[in-house]
Amino acid sequence: MIRTGWVTNGWRIASLAGTALSMATTAVAAEPLPAGVAAMLDAAAGDPAAMKTVADLAKKVYPGAVADIDFKVAALATTTETSRLAKLESQGFSEGWSGEGSVGIFNSTGNTTSTGVAAGGKLAKEGVRWRNTIIAQADYQRQDSIITKERYFVGYDVNYNFSPRFYATGLLSWERDRIAGFSSRFSEGLGLGYRLVDSPSMVISLEGGPALRQTKFLGGANDSSLTARTAGNVLWTIAPTTTLSERASYFIGGESNTLTSETALTTKVYGGLSARLSFFAQNESNPQPFRKATDTTTRFTMVYGF
Repeated sequence: MIRTGWVTNGWRIASLAGTALSMATTAVAAEPLPAGVAAMLDAAAGDPAAMKTVADLAKKVYPGAVADIDFKVAALATTTETSRLAKLESQGFSEGWSGEGSVGIFNSTGNTTSTGVAAGGKLAKEGVRWRNTIIAQADYQRQDSIITKERYFVGYDVNYNFSPRFYATGLLSWERDRIAGFSSRFSEGLGLGYRLVDSPSMVISLEGGPALRQTKFLGGANDSSLTARTAGNVLWTIAPTTTLSERASYFIGGESNTLTSETALTTKVYGGLSARLSFFAQNESNPQPFRKATDTTTRFTMVYGF
């Protein structure tokens, strides 16, 4: 999922510094900034939400120090951003990764109706311009020696940011879904993306470009095709502890057009532990013989972030 704040550069720092300088040259405060307020702002540095809360309250209590409070906030934001960029630039490839692991249950419909075990994981690394994401997902159910659900997916996405909104993207993925009729499918793609909305509470992005796909079907047939890929991503922070996300992609061309969509609602429970309810749907425009076009999977998982 592409989060706001991944793209930061000298332009943003210059903008913050300019704001601070402008405030410094134009502000005429009726009273100095109280030491207690300055200490609280220093303690909130690096947390925009906490900084705003402290600043808004301080302005109400000390209306004569509004200009000094605004200057302090801008100066701290500039310092924090400069430190963050310096840290990112000094990291090696193995440093700076964050991630999550999930485990729970699923219920599927379509080519099979079953309930089983769902597990997944995600790793992400943010750089000054680069963003790397690795995603893995597994759904499995075996009943009376018969496999009723077996889907595995591993994907790697990389983004290179040209500007705060415009970026290049590349992907590499492998999946296996014997119930849907294929034992393996590799996908490789390149493209461009643009963030239509990029705010602290919501990010909406669109991507598109060419892709290659190699599919090995259970019947022995193989298909290698040049396709087009479009994708969309939405991340909405409904509340400080709750997010709603949507990831959709559409491969057009080859043996079958493939449309996937995953909607997830995630709520923090305690510390790094969250609960997630998600709905995944996949449609094949030309399904294999005796198979349905659409499969759906509803998952309820507990997620631990690290």
